Formats: sequence, structure tokens, C-alpha cells
Amino acid sequence: MDPGAEPASERIIDVPLRSGLDRVNVITYFGFTRGDKCTAGSSYPDSGEFSWETTSGDMRHTRDAPKWLAQPGDEFSRYHAEIHRSSEMLNLTHATEYANAWWVIPRWREGASFAKGDTQPFMDVEISLDPEGQVLSQSVNDSCGVALIARQTEATVDQLLKAARK
Repeated sequence: MDPGAEPASERIIDVPLRSGLDRVNVITYFGFTRGDKCTAGSSYPDSGEFSWETTSGDMRHTRDAPKWLAQPGDEFSRYHAEIHRSSEMLNLTHATEYANAWWVIPRWREGASFAKGDTQPFMDVEISLDPEGQVLSQSVNDSCGVALIARQTEATVDQLLKAARK
């Protein structure tokens, strides 16, 4: 993202009319790095990895996220790529670093902060020396301008229906 730019995106979310839902609560996450400090390699858009079977359609869980990120059995998707600094001198004098974006979908467990049968997904964005690794330090994330923005909105189904009719 270029300095001063504002993240913006529009999405349509289908809410079944006969779902039994009274309210819809949507939380969106947007992770980014400043384009004038560093950029993710060109492999980033195609680097998606998933914790479930994606080829057969049975969606069974096939692997766990690292223990520092999630509990065994939690689902996740991950995108990652090598980081390229804004100058060749910085690339030559710094160890290879990787951008990682994890989207985790926790399973319900006793003591969870969400209701049984529900989930509370979260996003984690960091820079690390290991493509699979945990965040190096906040100062490394700061040097690349790494940030995570979360926005939340909530509305009743009646409010959504009235807005859709306009």
C-alpha cells in the first residue's frame, strides 16, 4: 500500500432470509505493508495453503497451524512470500525475511469466548526469518510498515432488508 492510501473494499454477503438470524455482525480484517518500505514477492497471490482438503471436496482437516498461532484442529488459510526491501542495499544487508498472513478459524472448546457451534476467526500478519515462523519482533514489523486494521459493523436482518429495498 502506498503511503497515505486508505484501504477500501466492498463485498456482498448473502444472508438467508429464513436463517433464523436476528442480527448480523461482520468483522473485517485488512493486513498490509507500506509499499515504500517493502513489498511481498510476486508469489504471494498464489501461495495459499489450507488446513483442509481442497481437491476432493470433503473439506477434512489435514494439518495444524503452528502451536504459537492456534490450537490443534483449528482451521487456517495462509499466504506467504519473501519480502523485498525498498533498496538493494537493504536487501543485501538484511537476512531474508518473509511476510505471512494467517486466517485462523478456531474450533469451539470448553472456555472459548464464543458459543458452542460458532467460531471467532482472526487474522495474524507478521514478518519472520522463517517462512513458517513466528513474528521476529515489533520493530521488524514497524520497519516494513506492517499493520492490521479491523472494522466491525452490526445490523438487524430487518435493517438489512429495508436498506436492500432502497
